[in-house]
Amino acid sequence: MNWKPTATSTPVHARLSIHGNAWIAVIASTPVVPLRSPVQATFAEFLAALEFWETELFSDLTMMVDCYEFIRMVETQRHRNTDIKLLTMSDGSDDAGAMTFGWIISLPDGTRLAKCSGPVYGPFGTSFRAEGYGFLSVTRFLFRLSEFCRIKPDWRVKLMTDNLGLITRLEKSLPFSDPFPNLTLQPDWDVTNKIIKTLQSIQIDPILEHVKGHQDDHTL
Repeated sequence: MNWKPTATSTPVHARLSIHGNAWIAVIASTPVVPLRSPVQATFAEFLAALEFWETELFSDLTMMVDCYEFIRMVETQRHRNTDIKLLTMSDGSDDAGAMTFGWIISLPDGTRLAKCSGPVYGPFGTSFRAEGYGFLSVTRFLFRLSEFCRIKPDWRVKLMTDNLGLITRLEKSLPFSDPFPNLTLQPDWDVTNKIIKTLQSIQIDPILEHVKGHQDDHTL
């Protein structure tokens, strides 16, 4: 039989009938082609398409420049006796269980590039969790910025907060790819672990720094 399949031909299998005197064609089911996720045109659309918990981290995000200009300004700035390319300052507060966070990003010369604030979720209101949320939000911002713009920044970034306990916990965990079991029992581990995993997944060189705030006896 001189036959060649065409573009509309469908491959089939055949099985012997129960009486063994005929063959029955078995047509394979049509494969389901997965729908492609829509491509977001802007960074704002990209953030809005994330899972709810992460979208809420950018609920009140303001960028002074677009994401590509942000990167250009970081990489082309003139250094002034420092190898640090970016500064972030985050904070959080708890008012009788109503928690909020805020952060700002700037160049070392003081040029502001982005700021954000938003609500904090959790079973109990604590200033530690609120400030951890602020730290998580700014690290996820840097992570998603590099992902959307398809870059692998090797920036040296100073991440600042006035919560010394948060800095101490992060510094102890950063060198290790997996958390120690006893650390998973600590309050707000879900927040601090996500910060650690985010910092480990991006190629920035972080400097974690405690700055004195309103709760300290002596402020700078």
